[in-house]
Amino acid sequence: MLTTLLRPTSRGSDHLATSVPQDRPKVDFGTLSDPEDYIFERKTVRLPLEIAEGMKVTGYAMWHNMTFPEEDMKQDKEDGNDEQMDKYIRERARTTFHYCSTCRMAPEDDKQLLRAIDDKSKVYGWRT
Repeated sequence: MLTTLLRPTSRGSDHLATSVPQDRPKVDFGTLSDPEDYIFERKTVRLPLEIAEGMKVTGYAMWHNMTFPEEDMKQDKEDGNDEQMDKYIRERARTTFHYCSTCRMAPEDDKQLLRAIDDKSKVYGWRT
């Protein structure tokens, strides 16, 4: 099974690396920076493990647990501590590397929001 966190609560950032527009920006995806994302990720790892366990009980031949090590899975069930699961998630989680929502849209005179573009996607301060 492959799961994807489509609506993370974690937020990343991007910044200009230099004053040269052609240079790549500095990008921090902020993956798993919000603890709320771990709640969902734990469920998406544990559910397939439970399904696999049920398949083994019914006699379905499974090669071996190729993802979360069996000894960690037993510890996870016994002590209810999320530490091993979170470590596994940090080591194995991948992003789909999709840039989106990197510019906040708001009126230029709104002082409460950090904003970059107007409602026509025109960058503030850009001269044509």
